[in-house]
Amino acid sequence: MNDLAGRFKYLCSDHQYTSLKSDSDKMIVVERGDCVFVFNFHPNQSYSDYRVGAKHGGQYKLVLSSDNPEFGGYSNLWTFNCPEIKADEYDFNGRPASMMVYSPSRSVSVYAPVEAARNCMPQ
Repeated sequence: MNDLAGRFKYLCSDHQYTSLKSDSDKMIVVERGDCVFVFNFHPNQSYSDYRVGAKHGGQYKLVLSSDNPEFGGYSNLWTFNCPEIKADEYDFNGRPASMMVYSPSRSVSVYAPVEAARNCMPQ
């Protein structure tokens, strides 16, 4: 997380927005800088095609997943093989764009616009 913060500079960004706080789904979606953070606190419910709001439309890349094997995850959502996700200009939860994500139970995933990810990811 510290490495990600250093590369994407979201901690010093003025933009922050919480687009979802769901007690029933036990989900939180937060934008910070260009990144979209998807937290699933549910003890046993994973969600397929879960719609989350975003600041901009376009292609997004998964840049961090707590489900990666190096974090003790099960590789159901792995940054190594996750395809880019398209955020459509479809209003959702007060955001001008939205995308469908997979969210494993007890996980956090972070998405960034593809262009930002290309500029910030290590070679």
